[in-house]
Amino acid sequence: MTAVLDIGNSNIVLSLEKDGVFENTIRIFTDTKKTGDEYYVILNTLLNDEGVDRSIVRRAVISSVVPFITRSFEKNMKRLFSVDPLIVTNSVESGLVKESIPPELGSDLLCNASYAHHRLKDRSVMVVDFGTALTTTSVDKNGRVLGVTIAPDAARRRERRPDRTRGR
Repeated sequence: MTAVLDIGNSNIVLSLEKDGVFENTIRIFTDTKKTGDEYYVILNTLLNDEGVDRSIVRRAVISSVVPFITRSFEKNMKRLFSVDPLIVTNSVESGLVKESIPPELGSDLLCNASYAHHRLKDRSVMVVDFGTALTTTSVDKNGRVLGVTIAPDAARRRERRPDRTRGR
């Protein structure tokens, strides 16, 4: 079993994967003010509540777009599962054509593209991710990254924008 951790700007998601099936998914709010110990207590408690047998976890993978807290989670994955996690970067062997991977491509989008390519090996794929931003990542059937789009979430922008029509 593999523990996969996605550290995003809005949420941190931990899930356990076995034979292409993801289970025991835990989602918590990303808060860069929390310490590694606070995150450990949260994850440990939630894993215990789920009744997860951590001894069957043999591998761990971390994708992070929040570098400030990546190291804390690397330590916590070791504490929680007794394994050294793989930290995904553009230099990791992903099964995609290395020369086609843009250097600025985030590890979250790289993971999406790599996983989709491996699941649908004989097809070109496009992954749409509705996260903090709306992203699309396209990969051809040979594993070449064709392109990426990133669009801000308009609803979140509206929440932050002051209402200029009040008081008129």
